[in-house]
Amino acid sequence: MLRFDPKGPRKNDLSSWRPDVVQIWSIGEFRANWATASDTRVGYTAGGAIAFLDVTDGTLLRSSIIESNSAATGGGILCEGSSPHIVGCEIARNGAGFGAGIRSEGGAPLIQDCSIVSNQGVVYSAEGAGGGIASGSGGLVVSRCIIADNYGADTGGGIFLWPESRAHIVQCLITGNDTCWCGTFGSGGGIMCHSDFATITNSTIADNSACISGDGIEISGSPTITNCVVWNRIYVRRGNPRITYTLTKHPRSGEGNIVADPRFRGGGDYRLQALECGGPGISPAIDAGHPGVEDADLSCDWGLGGSRSDMGAFGGDGAGIRCNPCIQVFGIPEMVEYGDVLNPVILATNLGTFDALVAVVTGPIDTTIPLYRGPPIDVAPGDSVVLERELRIVPSIPAGLYRCDVDATLRGEFVSRGVFETILQDD
Repeated sequence: MLRFDPKGPRKNDLSSWRPDVVQIWSIGEFRANWATASDTRVGYTAGGAIAFLDVTDGTLLRSSIIESNSAATGGGILCEGSSPHIVGCEIARNGAGFGAGIRSEGGAPLIQDCSIVSNQGVVYSAEGAGGGIASGSGGLVVSRCIIADNYGADTGGGIFLWPESRAHIVQCLITGNDTCWCGTFGSGGGIMCHSDFATITNSTIADNSACISGDGIEISGSPTITNCVVWNRIYVRRGNPRITYTLTKHPRSGEGNIVADPRFRGGGDYRLQALECGGPGISPAIDAGHPGVEDADLSCDWGLGGSRSDMGAFGGDGAGIRCNPCIQVFGIPEMVEYGDVLNPVILATNLGTFDALVAVVTGPIDTTIPLYRGPPIDVAPGDSVVLERELRIVPSIPAGLYRCDVDATLRGEFVSRGVFETILQDD
């Protein structure tokens, strides 16, 4: 296995790796490894192929195959207290009790343009959760990924999110995942979500299975789901999920939600039907997303109809696919209260070079919050960086509607902007 650890020795001779600078690794093929307890500082077998331990520099792993590796947790990749960028990788046929493909705990990893397929979350020490991905805590971003045909024996065939997870799932296709153990366990075939902080945006969740409940999504928290197509059942065990502008198989309360056949193109193609693209009909999910979001492109491969966002994984602003440049902010609810501690995750894509990031807040009071100021960061075309910050809502702030412009600059010159709004409620 490869071990990226600034606090201890590494299993392999990676003499060129330094924990203080951003690195780019293209490992190639990495297969058939089994982690032992001596490989990590966590005291149990973790990170079958690769373990990132307290790596916060944005080290980039790209264009690699992580296949047929095993561990108790993080069968393919373990991210512990780390924020690597895992881009354009195939993570397949790995096995673990928790997070067979990827296990994330702390930090703010970015997983982008990856195929996470056919991983096996087997029962190990009373676990068997998160066949594709398991997130325990931290600001994980999963963007433009295919999460398919994974298996979680107990729960979370595709993705498993613990209560402290602040995962943000954007423009992902989640299909063909399964959870079932001896006919007595098996909940959340596509996603099992215990988190109040997670967001699922412009994603398609379809044709997943669970032998007990929630073949699409099972919820025991209050995540935010927007602009999605969920052609499976959503089962709310407890919590108060915020579901809006989403096509579902069964009625769900929430602004902009619809119940209808999404009219996929079929044959494993989950893009939406459109007459102009040779389809026999028109999907009701076209131009049905949030009116404040526009499709990044209009073509048979992406947005259809007019500029208003489509629902599902092939609509919306593209999470950086074609935005040039763009800044997106996740993890800010529409309503906040005094005493809340927010952990916004900022995804910056195609920015070129910037050396400062500030939040310009306007509302009942105006203020500027520095988010980053330091050495220039270069974001090449098609690449992204993730930054995570903590914001506390203190009683001295007046209640009301606040707008926040997150501006990236280079030597004081404007580069790009991301915008969000939230309402601070008065007790």
